[in-house]
Amino acid sequence: DGLFKVIANMPNARHGGFHSTEVPAVRAVNLRTLHDQQPIVVPQGSLVLQVPKGNPLDVSLFVQHHGADSTVQSTDKITHFFARHSPAPAKGLTASSQQRLKFTVSQDRKMVSCDKGYNYIRHFLSGEVRCIDRKTTKNFKKAWTVQIGPDARHIVEVEKRHATSKIVTLSVDGEILCEALAEDIESEDGKWECNFRLCGERFLEWEVYQTNADGMTLATTGEVLQRSVFSHDCCVSFEQNIAEATLTIGGLEYANMPERQELHQEEALRWIAEALMGSFGLRIPYQIDEIAPVGLEAVVLSGVSSFQKGSGSLFGGLFKFCCAHTGREGEVVSDVVVEENA
Repeated sequence: DGLFKVIANMPNARHGGFHSTEVPAVRAVNLRTLHDQQPIVVPQGSLVLQVPKGNPLDVSLFVQHHGADSTVQSTDKITHFFARHSPAPAKGLTASSQQRLKFTVSQDRKMVSCDKGYNYIRHFLSGEVRCIDRKTTKNFKKAWTVQIGPDARHIVEVEKRHATSKIVTLSVDGEILCEALAEDIESEDGKWECNFRLCGERFLEWEVYQTNADGMTLATTGEVLQRSVFSHDCCVSFEQNIAEATLTIGGLEYANMPERQELHQEEALRWIAEALMGSFGLRIPYQIDEIAPVGLEAVVLSGVSSFQKGSGSLFGGLFKFCCAHTGREGEVVSDVVVEENA
């Protein structure tokens, strides 16, 4: 419908500052880019089916890309947009299972635990492509098995159904991706070549203790989901004999890819936050509870809660938070702690 879902930072009339508000339907003309305050340009395209009058069976499907003024900027054949999801969807489902890695953060944000080991996490974050197996069946079929990250595995097959036919079939994970003559997919002279992509998403799931708008850590936990997308450019090509066909992913030929490593049982990780940052470049996110009490109200409630639990006195807790200041965004740093003697 051309509308956008927007998460906007709105003034918080109750506590001051800003809070996030989701607006479900916003027209593109009401959105501006941050650096120049100009209206955003939404990429648009059209599918064009071309049917020659003299040969109606020789149809072609094109993708037209439009500029800001709706003029056609470029036209490409649909064969330039072949792709498969990684990992492959489970049989009978329309969507692929998500690749997720979960971290649990302590209340003081100093320790992080994960039920996976170092090698698994490293491969998950890098998404490195590794070779598993390669098979050639006579001269008319060849298959490669590759691994993308620790969980995704794909089988790429190229074959001729008939020895005398010039039509070549390319399948990924048992499903036909392309079945065409060399000229149908704009291959170079004397070569059959098909380009496609393996695309997917990875999610980092963080279980963290929430903070209020002042950065005070609460006793409640929440989930922060960080999503990243990836895409690998793939190419299958050969000249005369399918047995000599090559598969390249990201410009690297299959024969030169690192081999898959068997993952042994690894000890679950429990690291300090600095070690996680140094090893994987991961920074612990925050989750702010916008409706949690702030200011003096939050301090008093926290002091009452501590007093009821027997962890200290009411006024000691109050003075403790009054002597704290906000450091980096969302982080509370205490310089002076005033404790009341029991």
